[in-house]
Amino acid sequence: HVVDGQLYARNYGQAVLAIPVYFALEALTAVARLELLLAAVWSFLVLAVCRQAGVVLGRRRSFQVVGSLLALGLFGTSVALATPLDPEFTGLVALQVLALAATGVTALALYRLGAEVRDRRVGAVAGGATVLATPLWFWAAVPKRHALVAAAVATLLFWFAGSRRPGPQVSLPLAGSIRKDLLIRVLAYALAGLVAWVHAFEGVLLLGTLAVADLATASATSRRALVAVAIATSVGLAPFLATNLLVTGNPAEPPRLAESYNPSDDIDIGPGGRVESPDDRAGGDGSDGGSGASDDGTPQPDGTGPGDGEATGGSGAESGGDGTETGGPAEDTDGADGDATDDAEESVMDALGARLRDSSVVGYADRILAETGDAPGRLYHTYVRSGRADEFVWYAPNQQETVDLSLAESFPLVGGLVGAFLGGALVRVGSGRREERTNAPRSDGGTPDGVRGRLAAVGRSAGRFPGAVRAAAPARQTEGFALAVFAGYATLYFPVLPLHSQLTVRYLLPVFPVLVYLLARRPVVRRSVTAAGRSLAAGYFGALIVGAAAAAVAFPALDPAVGEAMQLHALVNLGVCVALVATTAGARAGFIADNRTPAATLGVAGAATTLLVVRMQLVYFEYGTYAAPVVRTVADLLGGA
Repeated sequence: HVVDGQLYARNYGQAVLAIPVYFALEALTAVARLELLLAAVWSFLVLAVCRQAGVVLGRRRSFQVVGSLLALGLFGTSVALATPLDPEFTGLVALQVLALAATGVTALALYRLGAEVRDRRVGAVAGGATVLATPLWFWAAVPKRHALVAAAVATLLFWFAGSRRPGPQVSLPLAGSIRKDLLIRVLAYALAGLVAWVHAFEGVLLLGTLAVADLATASATSRRALVAVAIATSVGLAPFLATNLLVTGNPAEPPRLAESYNPSDDIDIGPGGRVESPDDRAGGDGSDGGSGASDDGTPQPDGTGPGDGEATGGSGAESGGDGTETGGPAEDTDGADGDATDDAEESVMDALGARLRDSSVVGYADRILAETGDAPGRLYHTYVRSGRADEFVWYAPNQQETVDLSLAESFPLVGGLVGAFLGGALVRVGSGRREERTNAPRSDGGTPDGVRGRLAAVGRSAGRFPGAVRAAAPARQTEGFALAVFAGYATLYFPVLPLHSQLTVRYLLPVFPVLVYLLARRPVVRRSVTAAGRSLAAGYFGALIVGAAAAAVAFPALDPAVGEAMQLHALVNLGVCVALVATTAGARAGFIADNRTPAATLGVAGAATTLLVVRMQLVYFEYGTYAAPVVRTVADLLGGA
């Protein structure tokens, strides 16, 4: 983005957070080469994950032996195949390490949440599904914000659940004694504010959603708690506001709302990051280039730049122009009209109203309302079936390839969530019919509970709702917060999606941990995991083997383009998602008594995403060097398949 002739990034939060990782890598590369260091760290992580999985599942020794053999084999082959890695990649590696660490935090938060829902087995499945059965681990290797924000959302879910339970007193160096639940609550607000440093729109969304859910579910909020929350929010927003002030001169205007820099423009990046126009390079005065003119169109929430509005120059136009709109000096010196002050006040209010109407927030809200007419098509292509949507998606950047999948195609496990809700609806419908038969008309024409009685019951329920929300279990309150986060993201990106270069609806990636938590909260899913764990594992690994074999046979025979290959995955995954909807709905409604059927289908759905992501990483969109060079050999084998 261009501000006052200088080029600025749109996301400084992620870059600053990666600085400690960068200097740590710089220090370690003084002892060992970067490629060997990465191979050693990767092998150690494989061993640590296997060992911890054995601890959780009660098979520590066997998992530790297998993990040790895998780690030794991985490190040995990596050393044998290692090639020198250019030191200029250290910054990229630092960003990737930060994203990978964030993915680990996401899995840990879901493990802890799942363990609190039922037991450690459910927690282990939830944490593993967050990584292996969602596209999160694909984007963990891409230095973008999505994995980082997903970790923040998962942590907020965990902290929100913890803050709903009374905790013991803890001592802090400066704050003194404070309850643990209040401390977690304060940290949640600070984290939500810090997300704005990474992405302004998403940070404000999370902060507002957290505030509403927190105040609605808190049993009591003291003055001390409100002060602590206000301080924490200010601390979390401080880096965001300071960066905005330094870059744009306005603490409320992030760099992503400034004029976008387009590489196709006839401008270059000169010494010190200064933008040079053709006049600058030709020796002209260059007064026109880089003047800070901004586009008045509505910005995208992803920061892809302003809309199609007309460019407006200068700060004078933004602050009221030449004075004619606010009364002007001539009118002030006339003195003949006693209403001059009133006219000035009205013009100021008109100017403020116009500024509010032209603001990015109001403009984007107007855009959401304007796109409601296309809601069925947008929602269908975003959440159900991607296909080809020329009316919404510009395919030119992808060489006309339909590589962007829907939510259900990227994450078939969401079918378990849909099926659980559908099964619950079937149960309620059946209960309502039985109640109607019980409340059949009497011989005198009356009913035991007529329309008035039902309306009165609805009124009583509405009156008791706030108290019921505060008295609900922490897990149920966390469900409400999770649903609010999902609804907020769906609304925020409604007018943007479907969009090119999304691959796996990456703008909605932060809500994937939310969906995993909601799935783990469903009784039919918990029952399937705990009572039929072997069927779950058999479905997952069996589908992996069958899917890999089918891909090895089908893709060389079909020789599809990348878009065709992605759409083949999409159709298979959508079919698996529909099967999962049917099995979980049947199990929830009581039509399927055997827990092994929904458990196996859950495993197959998870394997479908794993296969998709593996082929995306190693075949369809692979690039660059791998931390473990043996992966390059695997990628070449898969590429030939």
